[in-house]
Amino acid sequence: MEASTGHIGLSVSSSSHEKLWPDVAGWFAERSTIESASNLSADGATEVVDDTAVEIPVGDDTGADEETDRTEAETEPIDESEPEPELESIQGIGPAYSEQLENAGVETVADLAAVDPETLAETVEVSASRLREWRERASELTE
Repeated sequence: MEASTGHIGLSVSSSSHEKLWPDVAGWFAERSTIESASNLSADGATEVVDDTAVEIPVGDDTGADEETDRTEAETEPIDESEPEPELESIQGIGPAYSEQLENAGVETVADLAAVDPETLAETVEVSASRLREWRERASELTE
């Protein structure tokens, strides 16, 4: 088959859709055959081709565990809630302050929103007034 068009024309031209592609589909249909079920033996594991038996692997469980794992994973509910913001997402808290807060038991933004700044100031090297600011910002993030 030949078409008097370029490679883009094969996809987008109306004459290709009207004449070429139906001919191509017909060409494939003439050459495509579906094996009939009559060629299979009763156990479904042997195919008869030109009076010769050919073994067909049946029950191969290679990857069966992977399929089970994938199926189980696909059926688990997806947690669509937003992830908890990290302490460092609060203005003024960098890695060093974040580490100090975590060492004092403040591991999440929600923890920070619930602290008593005066008590925490005794444990970490931060003033109570700065801790009040951080607590306020943390409270805004957890609302």
